[in-house]
This record gives sequence, C-alpha cells and structure tokens, in this order.
Amino acid sequence: MAETERPTAFVTWAHRASDWTAEQTEEWLRTVHRFAAALREAGVDADVDLFHQHDDEVDWTRYGTLAIEHADTTIIAISRAWRERWEGSNSPLEGAGAAREADFLHGRFDADQQHFQKTVKLVVLPGADDQDIPADLRRVTRFYITDFTQDGMEDLLRTLYGSPRYLLPPLGPVPDLPPELPTEDRPEDGWHGLPVAIEPIGTRLDRTPDALGGPVLELQLQPHGPVRNLPTARLRDLVGDLESTLKASLPPLSPLGGRSGDDWSIRNWVEAETVSVLADPLIRAAGLGVSPDFLRYLDVYRDRTVVAAMRLRRDSISAKVDDRSLQRITTELITTATGLDVCPDDVVPLLRLGPLHSVSPGDPNTLQGGSSSATLPWAFGGESHATTPGTDSISLGYLRAHVAKVAAELVAQLVAGLPRY
Repeated sequence: MAETERPTAFVTWAHRASDWTAEQTEEWLRTVHRFAAALREAGVDADVDLFHQHDDEVDWTRYGTLAIEHADTTIIAISRAWRERWEGSNSPLEGAGAAREADFLHGRFDADQQHFQKTVKLVVLPGADDQDIPADLRRVTRFYITDFTQDGMEDLLRTLYGSPRYLLPPLGPVPDLPPELPTEDRPEDGWHGLPVAIEPIGTRLDRTPDALGGPVLELQLQPHGPVRNLPTARLRDLVGDLESTLKASLPPLSPLGGRSGDDWSIRNWVEAETVSVLADPLIRAAGLGVSPDFLRYLDVYRDRTVVAAMRLRRDSISAKVDDRSLQRITTELITTATGLDVCPDDVVPLLRLGPLHSVSPGDPNTLQGGSSSATLPWAFGGESHATTPGTDSISLGYLRAHVAKVAAELVAQLVAGLPRY
C-alpha cells in the first residue's frame, strides 16, 4: 500500500473503573499504549490520547470527537469501564472524555447505521473479555488481541488495510442440476403409452450416406421426461468405452475380400452435447463385394440419449434383410446400448432404417409377410428411412430382462410402417 493510502485509526478507551486499584489502572494504561504503538509499528496511522498527554495545546473537550470524525476507523478498546461510559452507568464525576466519545458514537449510529458498522471496530485486549461488550454493540466486528505482534493482530490489520486473506474467486459455469423427479410406482410390465410422440434425433443416418452403400439399422434410447444430464467430464470419459465397444464388435477384413494390412478406422467426435465413435473399413481393394453386419457408430448425448447403429449385411448386388435378421440385430443393438450404463430409468426406444441410396427395388410384401429374405425396395420412392412411432416408454429393468421380446415388438412396428409399392 502506498504511503498516502495508510489507514488512520483512533483508539477510544476508558482509563479506569471506580473499583480498580492503582495497579490495575496502570496495567490497563500500559496495555492500551502497547496496542496503539503496535498499530503504528504495523504502518497504521493510529492515535490515542496517551500520545498527547503532555501537549498543552490539546482541547480535551473536543479532542476525542474530532479524532473520531477524522479517522478512517474508530477502535474501541473494550473494558468494563468503557461499557459503563457507553451505557451511561458510570459516576457523573469521572470519565467525562470517554463518555463524550461514547455519546458521539451514539449520534453517529443514529445518523447512519451502515457507516457506523463499517467504521467502528471492537478489540478485546488482554485484561478484558466478552462480558465487557455492551449488548447493543455485539453486532460490531470484534477482534481478540492476545499479543501485539503482527501475527497476533493479523485479522485486525487485514481489515484496516482492506487486504483479505481469502480472495473471492470468479464465478464458474452454472452446473447442470435438474430436479429429482419421483419414479412412478408401477410394475415393470412392458410398454407404457406417452401423451406425446418422441421424435427421432438427427444422426449420421440423416446426414451422411453409408460409405459402403446399403442400409443402416439404428436404435435410439431416449429419456422419458426430464433427467439429470451427464456432466461434461463424464461425457468426455465415455470416448474410450465407446471405442472399446465398437472395436470388439468388428469382424476381420481379410475373409471379406480385404488384403493383408487392411484394418478398421475408428474415429471419434467430442462436442458440447455429444460424444460419438464411427467405424470405417480401411481397404486397398476396390470395395467389399460381400460384407456382414457390423456396428457402424455409437453416440451418447448429454441428456443420456444413446444411439447404436448396425450396417446391414449385403451381397454383391443389393442389401438383403429378413424379419429374423432385423430382430437379431435389434437385440444386439439393445444389449450394446444398455451396456454403456448411461441410460435413465425409463426410456423411449426408436428403431430407424436407412439411408438406402444403394439398395435395389424389390417387393416389400415378401418382407412384411415374414419371408426369410427380401431386398429393400423403398430407396427410390421418396422415403429416406422408416421409423418406429416412438409413442411408448419402457423401464430400463424390463428392457434388459426382455431384450428379445422388445426387439421383436420394435421390428414388427418398423416393418408395419414400410411403404408399399
């Protein structure tokens, strides 16, 4: 702090109580003097009447009130004697100076309580205790001084200098703290209708054609109602889990027409609301003439939506599917999605099929009739994908216990919604 910014302080105190001995009075005087001198040694421009005892130009009728008026801070050295002056219970024949200063402080409190609170401090010095504090001054900040070193007066000095030990840190981001909603008391007995249908979220199924051609079967497990969002750190930590899950599901490329050294490329994206991983085959041949089903991508959203997608089997001419293979693949997708352990207690499952840019036309009636194999014919009919309604929720416990049953229901809804030609 610069020299011109030194804080100023005035120490008001009472010299004696009516029942003190001469030794007690002298000891109290020495204590107050040592305290005021220690303040000055610590750089505080402190004043007390003891410093002017032999100054014949001092007007003692005005000295204390003027000192209070000009000082940044008035420090009251608490004692039983000063309490009597504040409360007006002292003998009217003694202590006029301290009583006058106490009366002046009363007036300052009446004029501006906030200014009084800011500029008046109490110190409890050796020889005094809490019982000496007047009841109506217990609102004022107090300091207990046990010795007159800088360490012993540190809290007071920090206050006088405006130098807090602990600085107020800047505000961080607002945390995600949604309300805890009570879970409905209902048996986990399957599907539960929703008042409003839940729409499929946008994924690579909508944005990007499949690099190898052929359809993708995508499962979404969306939360039913408000849930606690995943923390950003947890979302980022999921990248490794998603990559491990994706790698473990991928078949070797060499039996599929690939060459030595061909491998899978695993890419990931970490965004504010989503973490994603995507698999692509790295092959030096022109392409895979035949490929099996393989896990294409996994996405997890902050709102705990999980997306898992499988690229469907194809031969050298077109993609081939049947209702049994769709059920099998849907079962695998449900197992994969629920195994990530981020889904809420109630979910809305949606099943989507597409994009279909490389699929040959055919007869959809064979698929809808439950045949063993059929091509996907709706690629050129203006529909980019087929989707289950998304109008029902299901408990996560029931979903895990009845994966095959749920998969069959989802596939039945999907197939029933396929366009006819």
